[in-house]
Amino acid sequence: MYSSRPDLRPLSVGEMVDGAIHLYRTHFLTLIKIAAAVLGPIALIEVIATAAIGPVDMSTMLVVDPEANPMELFEPLVPVYTVLLLTSGLSLLGSVLVQGASISALAHSYRGETVDWRTSLRTGGRRFIPLVAATLLISIGSTIGLVFCLIPGIYLFTMWTVTPAALVTERIGPLRAMGRSFRLVRGRFWPVLGALVLAYLLYIVVSQIIGGIAGAVTVASALASDRFSFLPSVIGGAIVEVVAAPFVAAMVTIIYFDLRVRKEGYDLELMARDLERLEPGDGRDGPPSPGDDPFGLGTPGS
Repeated sequence: MYSSRPDLRPLSVGEMVDGAIHLYRTHFLTLIKIAAAVLGPIALIEVIATAAIGPVDMSTMLVVDPEANPMELFEPLVPVYTVLLLTSGLSLLGSVLVQGASISALAHSYRGETVDWRTSLRTGGRRFIPLVAATLLISIGSTIGLVFCLIPGIYLFTMWTVTPAALVTERIGPLRAMGRSFRLVRGRFWPVLGALVLAYLLYIVVSQIIGGIAGAVTVASALASDRFSFLPSVIGGAIVEVVAAPFVAAMVTIIYFDLRVRKEGYDLELMARDLERLEPGDGRDGPPSPGDDPFGLGTPGS
């Protein structure tokens, strides 16, 4: 059984996933308010724009003139996909902010403290630019790794898993946070990967349920009117984003503290120092110290 404050002790893979679910359920209202405050307006823009464009007439796409330009077939879809592309970029940035704010709120829960969602959102906002930079670096590095036989990409993504938590709680820069994550995950690759796989399987299940409902509504309306509307899918996608983004943050937070407990004997005293850094102040992230290993790869021959 979990208390309202998560235990600072080593956890198994199953316990990490269970702990993330417990954190998410315990702080559900706070996390959903954070996600809704950031992603809600973006979703509203997407819904309004999609509704304004209206459904696509299926008959115009099914009847094809052999002499017509093939691109004309997809012309009715251009406005819809343009809106979806623009709002997807905004949603990605919003998800980064939600992750930072959620990690801030969940980190305080380890001391049994309840932090207002607005306070957590301000903390996430102060770390927004470094979080975006770290997200871009991790995406680029992992993508390059995926190109080279898949396995390097999975390896790098796993090793950089707790970068957002280190960046928010320790107030360090993107490169140092990536190196910090690399050092913490080193030696715990398989348990961390296992926890991530289970967490994303839960995410896929929820996405499929909501997406299935939205798809059924879309197909039913298309069969009834011969007009295809993207609106149900857009609404379903927005719900998935608001619900899922905080859960991913809960999983990252659980893994981060588990690694620190195992490798550093992390306790409440050290946590108190970390949480003080989350409070508003004039401190800024300094440059990496001399000899700092920004990616945690070690020196040659070590």
